[in-house]
Amino acid sequence: MRLPTKDLEWIEIEVAPILPSNPSSALDMIGVSIADLQHTFRDMSPPTVLSSPDTKLRQQICNLDTQLRTWLKRIPDSWYPRRMKSGINFDPSVPSYRGACDIYPSIQVANIWNAWRIYCLILEDIKDQLTKPSALSAVQHVDDENSISDYAMFWTSNERRVQELVDSMCLSIPFYLGNCNYPTDILSTGSSDIIYPSHHDLPVDDEGYMRFKASDQSTQ
Repeated sequence: MRLPTKDLEWIEIEVAPILPSNPSSALDMIGVSIADLQHTFRDMSPPTVLSSPDTKLRQQICNLDTQLRTWLKRIPDSWYPRRMKSGINFDPSVPSYRGACDIYPSIQVANIWNAWRIYCLILEDIKDQLTKPSALSAVQHVDDENSISDYAMFWTSNERRVQELVDSMCLSIPFYLGNCNYPTDILSTGSSDIIYPSHHDLPVDDEGYMRFKASDQSTQ
């Protein structure tokens, strides 16, 4: 169910200013806007949306795309995933994705990263649904003020970006599951039988490990 406009305004005006100033809270606010965009897109008449997306919808997508890219530039360096190679950096008993996995400072950070990726994929999916009709519209109105660059180029979903986002999510799975291949509960997550790839697998003089330790100590 879509939030009423007054509730969205309340979140933006009353809630957002008092949220902690951190990447997680910032992403939560972007998530609210992403959800609103989804409803806006679904509520509009398909023929109208697909033949000539209105200015408000175009601007909404453009703004969210900018917000997601800006968010990425403002997260701490220690939050960035570290690529690990199976059998070299972590135990080969851990199922990997294309022989590798990405590790994070914590499960929470990995969750935040994947939330960001999901929001990006939602945006790319909407752009993809608009690609062909918008390109056709651009050709039909090539002499109009809105040229091909405004339609075909802007609305074209970046397939390489989509693949990178999906790959990154797949690369995070070994970090979550380790070599566990059976259902577990919270009491068994600390079992010595389960191996999870982590920064502790890196050499103590590795730059990534030292950055992780420094970040870990600063939060204690």
